[in-house]
Amino acid sequence: MKYQLLGNRLRACQSIASNHKTLLSGCNILLLQHLFEDTLEFTNHLLNNGAKFNKILGKDYSTDQRIFAELKKKKLPVEIINSHFEETNSDYLRNILITALNSTKKEGRKLIIQEIGGYFSRIINSIPTDLTTTLAGVVEDTTYGYNKYKAVEAELKYPVFHVARSQLKEIEAVFVGEAIVLAFNNIMRDIGISIQGRKALVIGYGMIGKNIARFLKLNNL
Repeated sequence: MKYQLLGNRLRACQSIASNHKTLLSGCNILLLQHLFEDTLEFTNHLLNNGAKFNKILGKDYSTDQRIFAELKKKKLPVEIINSHFEETNSDYLRNILITALNSTKKEGRKLIIQEIGGYFSRIINSIPTDLTTTLAGVVEDTTYGYNKYKAVEAELKYPVFHVARSQLKEIEAVFVGEAIVLAFNNIMRDIGISIQGRKALVIGYGMIGKNIARFLKLNNL
């Protein structure tokens, strides 16, 4: 059975955006994100409060084509990048950033990069000097991306805000770990296999990996 959450799921985001409408009205956003239903709602909240999107980049393995079509219908500059984008298209990614900065500067606004994965971690320091004051900073959502920015912390010229080590992320990881084990159990049952009493290997032991291991143990693995 598939479950679907209805209505406004990002109420905190909506409240924060509406309370900072003046600030958002001076901001352009370069967004690299999974393209799911919450992404559509997220972009709507920002657009409704004055922000603009220079580019929305969705990952190919985590893009809902229906959401991609909805963003296109809104005439937003959205495209899908392949999973190895960083390794094979670093120059293209830099060109996207420079183009976004140039157009943002002409509008007299500030650019915010919001991403997952640290794709811009080794690029933002190569921004031409005449565009440096246009970039307000970066918001990174993942532990993987956080680690990449952390690795070049001494070289960073711009502020990077992350939520990967926040208390909210720790709470989220509990629910994600539980959901993964539940989904795994359901998949195995569908093919006639019970996971109870078996051995399992968890590859990766970050916040989510720890909670996967925890809930596997609760299922007698």
